Amino acid sequence: MVKAEETSEGEIQRSVLHLLRALDLRKKYMRVSLQNKGWEKYAPTSPVRAVRTNGRPVIENDTMEIPSAKEFYSDLEYITHIIHHGPLKSFCFRRLENLDLQFKMHMNKNCQQEKNEQKNTSTRDFYTVVKTDTHIHHSSSMNSKRLLQFIKKKLRETPKEVVHRGDKEYTLEEVFEKINKKLENLCIDTLDTHSNLDTFHRFDRFNTKYNPYGTPLLREIFLKYDNHIDGRYLADITKEMIEEIEEKEYLRCEWGISIYGKKEEEIEILSAWIKRYKLKSSCIRWYLQVPRFYGVFRGYGQIKTYAEFLTNIFGRILEASQNEGSDDLSEFLEDVVGIDSVDDEGAKDKRNELEKEDASLWSVGDNPSYHYYMYHMYYNVAVINRVRASRGKNLLAFRPHSGESGELDHLASAFLTSKTIAHGIKLRKSPVLQYLYYLSQIGISMSPLSNNSLFLEYKNNPFPEFFRRGLNITLSTDDPLQFHYTREPLMEEYSVASQIWKLYSCDQCEIAKNSVLISNFPKKEKERWIGKYEKDGRLTNDPSKTNVPPTRFKYRMQRIREEYCFLKKYAYNRSE
Repeated sequence: MVKAEETSEGEIQRSVLHLLRALDLRKKYMRVSLQNKGWEKYAPTSPVRAVRTNGRPVIENDTMEIPSAKEFYSDLEYITHIIHHGPLKSFCFRRLENLDLQFKMHMNKNCQQEKNEQKNTSTRDFYTVVKTDTHIHHSSSMNSKRLLQFIKKKLRETPKEVVHRGDKEYTLEEVFEKINKKLENLCIDTLDTHSNLDTFHRFDRFNTKYNPYGTPLLREIFLKYDNHIDGRYLADITKEMIEEIEEKEYLRCEWGISIYGKKEEEIEILSAWIKRYKLKSSCIRWYLQVPRFYGVFRGYGQIKTYAEFLTNIFGRILEASQNEGSDDLSEFLEDVVGIDSVDDEGAKDKRNELEKEDASLWSVGDNPSYHYYMYHMYYNVAVINRVRASRGKNLLAFRPHSGESGELDHLASAFLTSKTIAHGIKLRKSPVLQYLYYLSQIGISMSPLSNNSLFLEYKNNPFPEFFRRGLNITLSTDDPLQFHYTREPLMEEYSVASQIWKLYSCDQCEIAKNSVLISNFPKKEKERWIGKYEKDGRLTNDPSKTNVPPTRFKYRMQRIREEYCFLKKYAYNRSE
């Protein structure tokens, strides 16, 4: 019996050391890329410059070394090893179950007290606290009804406008005649942008839902910023949405907009579009989403190497970051808060011996693995952040889609490299990763209505479990065009979640506060919405603005503090 107890004690100690080492690895990547709290301590003290060698940016006069590809894969191998380690899985499972049980006990004891505190310490309610939609794709940020109304309006007002040049010039009216559609017959069912049973586990079919009436040409005309009409239609509907958001004091959005890496001037075309149509707003920030399409472009002969793909995405951003002057791109980058990596995670990764080599050597037609994309995008973000920090400019967060589908080790890559992630539902399959994400408080923007149409039925979504355990999660909409029916998709997301999972006002307000903290709006803006939220490196809470009761906030802080104390106790005993 004593021997069994000693073995169990030893397993716990080894498990704790694995966890602490994993947390230290993440801190290293966050510190080097300046994505962590207190990044100012690690920022260059004088302006640094970066030059490109074989398409790879290298900082000339900075002492901080960014991990190499070989180092990254070595660290990733360690993380992927421990997430399948039996004793560690059991240990993390028990800790997560304990967190779940502790929250249920807290609610049984303090639910009424939390309600009373909300009534007495705040003049706000769930509807008036600020909520940020931290994961929403701009080109599908309107619902289907709104897009249909906009299309009908353009057909009535400007049917003779030339909107496309192919074998000849086509007017808007002629485009619809070509697909046998008349104004009086247009409806939401034929628009066919809502996801349905046909899209479940079929990402290819989901992608076709971006095409109004199943016609890629209409997607180009209405939902692209680089087309024959210079993106005017997309700008018009964007202005309408911005006006509506600005009317709501409680709503802010971070919009994802795509650049593809086909040509280096893409980002300049985008920034010129923003400037031309005056789409700047204090309520909106942008993040650049990069589809993992290298293999497609290489197959068409549009690019030759992966290094060229990266240069097309990051080259001009790096130049503008080093430029002390002001131009359209520099102004646009002031409102850009992050970089996203998007595509179907379920696509099978093809491993290649070139993965640990320089990106200029990847000239094969195969699309690189998820990990390869993650490392090289992280590396470029780290370089750009060090340059921008040395010049007093805003920084970028690496915030990819991860854990929506596909392999568990995608979440291991994100754990090392990413400030926040989108989706993360696959964490339910790994107690080790889930516990690491909890301990690191990595922001997770979850979209249950999106998952319900694509990969996981609503009743099986881990959101309520993650919330009880204290993971740093919030609700976001992803693609209102495909998944939502009302003019306020974020409120729709909260409403459905609250009804199905029995969330009450305190829960809703805590999730809303998380959304502000996860977002990358400037600190001054966040403090205006939720009050002072940090003191001496620790989170604080202003219940008069967040409507999160002091009892709930104290509980969350106590839980994570006790978890770290528990881990350090075992680590200390081990060292003895």
